[in-house]
Amino acid sequence: MWGKRPTQNKLEPPPIAQANSNAVEVLRVWAAPGSPQQLTLRTTWQDAGAWGLMLVDIARHAAQAYANEGQDPEVVLARIRELFDAEWSQPTDALEDITPKIRSHGLTTSVERTTRKVMAIIRTVRRDAARANR
Repeated sequence: MWGKRPTQNKLEPPPIAQANSNAVEVLRVWAAPGSPQQLTLRTTWQDAGAWGLMLVDIARHAAQAYANEGQDPEVVLARIRELFDAEWSQPTDALEDITPKIRSHGLTTSVERTTRKVMAIIRTVRRDAARANR
């Protein structure tokens, strides 16, 4: 196969991504050892405060994931909050807008990729439904 190989390190989408045709990906974060995280996001909500709610939900999900590995979720949440507050007060690195880099490399935007994925899923579901009804 020619071109870039698919990344094997990405997470699978959650069930809502396939179950609800109105679901959209709003955040994707990548981390590499020794480098700052990079992310793409879609603003999505008119009230930017919704990001605060989502960030807390993410912290709680992370605490639960660590609890599943045997750690105390309250201790995990406290540590997340501790470093959140520290990073908020004194950022460890400057933000870098990677949007121009993404576009200059001929890659599509996250919105375009997500739309194509959703449309492919819809086509697959419709095709499978049609086959099941034969």
